[in-house]
Amino acid sequence: MAKILIVDDDCIVRDALKVFLLRNGHQVETAADYSSGLQAFRAGTPDLVVLDLTVPLVSGSKIFKEIKRLSSDVPVMILTGPDLPEGRKRPVSETTAVFLRRSEGLARVLSEIDRLLGLASTDDAQGRPLILIAEDDDLVLRVLRKYLRGEGYGVITAADGVTAEELAKAHRPDIVLLDIFLPRRNGVEVLKTLSRELPGTGVMMISGNADEEIARDCLGHGAYDYFAKPASLEAVGMSVKGRLFIQGLL
Repeated sequence: MAKILIVDDDCIVRDALKVFLLRNGHQVETAADYSSGLQAFRAGTPDLVVLDLTVPLVSGSKIFKEIKRLSSDVPVMILTGPDLPEGRKRPVSETTAVFLRRSEGLARVLSEIDRLLGLASTDDAQGRPLILIAEDDDLVLRVLRKYLRGEGYGVITAADGVTAEELAKAHRPDIVLLDIFLPRRNGVEVLKTLSRELPGTGVMMISGNADEEIARDCLGHGAYDYFAKPASLEAVGMSVKGRLFIQGLL
């Protein structure tokens, strides 16, 4: 789903977060100090950084500033102790960061991570149209998620067909962007299930060039549109807006 970098010298916190994030389908890299944290960041820009301000050798605020210099778009969650002075926060809080105390608990941290990644539930979407992206190509998924979040939609994601069905039934999204060839259950089978069980949800198929004929056939099974990769983000956005307008959501 998402690539997450955890920079924290507390092995208990670091390992616990990693275990739960891996269970949720994320890719997780960890680091215990400044140099290894920046090395991991440079090796592959993550979707989110979870950062302790008190990592050894160099302050976490310096790591934060370097991360923002390398990529200002990456959200950062700062984990703090109960007695962090406001003066320690100020150099970081003047830029974009989310602060959480360790004492707030693991569940609160995981919930905030979902919110920052755009994986919030329907309730957390605060009345915005909700879009499910079902795509096993991590790069395509990340590009679509970032674009649609930027357009103001709530976004949840799945990397296989079984998870896509489960999320769709649980959250009842307004639009589903559905790749044709997904692991565990292909997109055509998922489409048939969603057309039967969620008839009010608009489904757009995403295909490789060789799959366009299959994508066109999906229109007969309930899909309202399809796009071949690499799809124009603007065209996808216009199709989503058009469908939401028809559904009375815009």
